[in-house]
Amino acid sequence: MALDLGLAVAVIMMLDILAVAVITLLELSGGREFVLMWEEESPIRPLLVGSVIVFLAALLSLWEVPLTPAGDVRVNVGGAVVPLVAAAFVLVRSRPKVRRFLVSLAVATATSLGAGALGGVRFGLSLAGFAVVAVVTAAACLGLARWKFREAAVLAYTAPTLGVFLGVDAAGLVLLGGTAPIGVTLGAQGILDIIFLAGIAGLVIVWALSSLRILVRRVRDASRPAA
Repeated sequence: MALDLGLAVAVIMMLDILAVAVITLLELSGGREFVLMWEEESPIRPLLVGSVIVFLAALLSLWEVPLTPAGDVRVNVGGAVVPLVAAAFVLVRSRPKVRRFLVSLAVATATSLGAGALGGVRFGLSLAGFAVVAVVTAAACLGLARWKFREAAVLAYTAPTLGVFLGVDAAGLVLLGGTAPIGVTLGAQGILDIIFLAGIAGLVIVWALSSLRILVRRVRDASRPAA
């Protein structure tokens, strides 16, 4: 069944608006003024900022820009430009170690190329291929960051986002020799595209593995007999 991008974006925008409303109510009910949500110390700020970014990206998912005079190759702003700009912004702000970032980017790009070739999906990945890219890259980022969550999270968002773009979309165009069939759009599925979702999946996996590691340590420490 074909995905109606307009309907999907509308549903996501409605859910996101609801999330922002709930976040706002939670913030206000806690006796905090609205302006504090935009300050660094507010625990709600990351959720609110993330919700606003998703809302704006959903709007921009309806906008496609031609990359060639003939318009046979286009780019979806919400599905490709927004995540790439966000990844670049995170890199500039966080400044991870260059060698670790390049290694994580190489892992993400290589797994994207391999998964794309095995899956046989042009300018895309199968669900299994996407899962392999996300899990392998997240695990590599945790290892490179030595299980330091903050650094691993930066790598796990930026490397898959850029790696999927390079290994799937950019590589697809290069293999076609600069020409493409009519209707090719990079990031065509908007905020449901693998470029947009790759970084989010990487973050979720890093968070889950880090939390599991902490839980295992606590259980192990609790099971030890007291001295």
